[in-house]
Amino acid sequence: MTTKTPSVNFHLTKVCNMRCKFCFATFNDLENVKHDFHLSSEIIQQIAAAGFEKITFAGGEPTLVKELPALAKLAKSLGMTTTIVTNGTKLSEEKLYNELIPHVDWVAISIDSSNDFVNLASGRAIRGNTVLSSAYYLYLIRKLKTDKVKIKINTVVSRFNHSEDFNFFIEQAKPDRWKILQAMPVSGQNSNENGNFEITKEQFLEFLARNKNHNTKIDIVPEAIEVIRGSYVMISPEGCFFDSTKGSHTYSDPIQEVGVENALSQISYNYELFIKRGGLYDWSKKENNFPQRITISGEVASGKSTVGKLLAKKLQYSFVSLGNKIRSQAKKEGLSIVEFQKKCSSDRSLDFQIDSEFANECNQQNKIIIDYRMGYKFIESSYNIFLLVGEEEAEQRLKLASRYNESQVTIIERNKSFHEQFMYAYGEDYTNQGNYDLVVDTEQFNSTQAIVEYIIHKLLEQNTNGK
Repeated sequence: MTTKTPSVNFHLTKVCNMRCKFCFATFNDLENVKHDFHLSSEIIQQIAAAGFEKITFAGGEPTLVKELPALAKLAKSLGMTTTIVTNGTKLSEEKLYNELIPHVDWVAISIDSSNDFVNLASGRAIRGNTVLSSAYYLYLIRKLKTDKVKIKINTVVSRFNHSEDFNFFIEQAKPDRWKILQAMPVSGQNSNENGNFEITKEQFLEFLARNKNHNTKIDIVPEAIEVIRGSYVMISPEGCFFDSTKGSHTYSDPIQEVGVENALSQISYNYELFIKRGGLYDWSKKENNFPQRITISGEVASGKSTVGKLLAKKLQYSFVSLGNKIRSQAKKEGLSIVEFQKKCSSDRSLDFQIDSEFANECNQQNKIIIDYRMGYKFIESSYNIFLLVGEEEAEQRLKLASRYNESQVTIIERNKSFHEQFMYAYGEDYTNQGNYDLVVDTEQFNSTQAIVEYIIHKLLEQNTNGK
């Protein structure tokens, strides 16, 4: 279960001290539910035993639940990464802060605007008339960072704030992640607003484009409606899994009664959408023991170089590519890369020389990402990754890179040439997935960032010691 359902959102309560008009978790379709500490504790133990790695406490407003610190402590003791999603109002209370924060890895603060009038209009205000200032949010973020808590900002883009420029605030806040969600109508939750908060997909994309004009190095995670629905595993205040894929909440039987696996099978959850929205990232505070050498292989346009460079940047490793060495050698001989590749296919000594020199250089270095199809064979003590891509997607990627001379025919020809080259030289099929520690279907992700976060998550999963 850990592979398919690593993260869960536990909505502890429907109670909130704000009345956001776009909120898609009001639970207006449920009776008033008094929080049951023992029920919540049992559910947390069950989901931890089932293999969930991260739990996010949400609401309503989870800090209104007096047992939240104890529940966060329990989840941590069971080995889970803990997150809370909060509007931040009660974190100004010293007693709650001191009891809760030592057991929390991430705090996701819901901030939709730095404009008081916008927040009042959208309902992002305490009891409908008191807004939290940007100065308060910045103070809270600095305090949490001092206490070694990771910061996520959650922004819901609606008709109230879709034209806002948030860059200055983000520059000051410097969160670790910024999740930007398109306001989503859900019957029984926010349907009484009659769509007055909704925006078009184009307006959402315009907000994203406008709010990338800052120098802060953060992970921006956009979530349009089509990737929100069905991509979250969520638990209701009554202790049931639920989803909103049909436009309203659908609930499972109580987890306590039927068990995690049976209850989970009763709702719609799409792991591929979870991946596409960037649901996997380095959320753990574990100390890692990553391999010193990581090789990346794949066929034409699989993204070896692009993924390798970003992965190297994230891990603070260096990056090298055999392709650069080959292109340099081809240039010296006055040949195109395709012509040089064909020459290597007919003269094994060239392959032996190039591979020997390149492998020797790489094997003398540590903390290095290596773009190298035969890396699994020649790089010592390496962790080996293979990137998958189909010919149709490969063609589209190359055209986006202005390589209009490429087609599915030329891509197939180049892949065949590489295959024959290495079979001739070494009797090795570099596309054999059994040669690799991790195989990634790159078409399941909507960005290089998401691919890299997935790889880092897998590295953490496989190469981590302790909490």
